[in-house]
Amino acid sequence: MSKHITDRPRKRDNGEKLARYAELDKRASDQAGPQSEALMRESRKRDASEKLKRFTDLDRRKS
Repeated sequence: MSKHITDRPRKRDNGEKLARYAELDKRASDQAGPQSEALMRESRKRDASEKLKRFTDLDRRKS
């Protein structure tokens, strides 16, 4: 029985690829993205009645 064309040993260089992903993950986790930064700088505009409405809605869902 002859071998199939795809039957060959795989050469994997996972060390280099894994190191690159780890570097990207480390760099990304050190700082927030530009959209997150903009949202953090924005002030929340909620009045007291809206807060009460949201709280009571959540309270009703629990019970």
